[in-house]
Amino acid sequence: MDHYFKKNRLVVESVQEIASNESIKQAVMANMGVALLSMHTVGLERKTGDLVVLKVAGLPVKRMWYVVRMEGRGVGYAAGLLAGFIEENGAEFVREVFGV
Repeated sequence: MDHYFKKNRLVVESVQEIASNESIKQAVMANMGVALLSMHTVGLERKTGDLVVLKVAGLPVKRMWYVVRMEGRGVGYAAGLLAGFIEENGAEFVREVFGV
C-alpha cells in the first residue's frame, strides 16, 4: 500500500498497523476508521452488511498467488490434490466465494 500511496501522491496523516485481520475488521466496525485488507478476509462481513467495500480509483491492488513447496522434496498425496485443485479451479473459486 505504501507503493500505491506514493504513486498516487497520497499523504496519510494517521496510520495504525494491526497484525490481526479480525482485529482490523472489528476496529472498522467500531467506526475507528477505514482499512486496507485482502478481499478474501471480508467475505462474511460483506454478505451481512457489516462492512462495505469502497470504490477507490486504482484499487483493488491485484496480487498473484503461488503454490510453493520445498525444493527436492516430494509432495504428499493430499498436498498434491490441493495443488491440483488450486491450479485448475483457484481463480474461479475465489471469484465465486469471495466475489472478486
